[in-house]
Amino acid sequence: MFSSSHEAACVLKAYFRQLQDPIIPQDKFVTFTKAAADWRKNENKSTVDNGTSTKLAMNTQKRIDQYSNLVGQLPHSNLIVLHYLMWFLSKVAAQSEKNKMPEYNLAIVWYISNNFE
Repeated sequence: MFSSSHEAACVLKAYFRQLQDPIIPQDKFVTFTKAAADWRKNENKSTVDNGTSTKLAMNTQKRIDQYSNLVGQLPHSNLIVLHYLMWFLSKVAAQSEKNKMPEYNLAIVWYISNNFE
């Protein structure tokens, strides 16, 4: 079907760019972005504070709960598509030794290619 994985990736990204409504609707996007910024801020703070592993686990659970709540607010069809997209991207990231696409690189590519603003 495709002669390379790059062609398949281009088709997939084009599909998501051309959706009438994004998977994460604009009215929810700011909330998702703020949660990610808070996550990074707290992650950096916890490494500076040298907190206990229990404190770090509690913060991680809070973050998981926060994202679960946000994802739960998405329309059902968006949730299904997001689930399969995340499943696929996790498979790509699992092969990062070969494809040089760990989670961080995938996040950058998907953010830029989908023109999130």
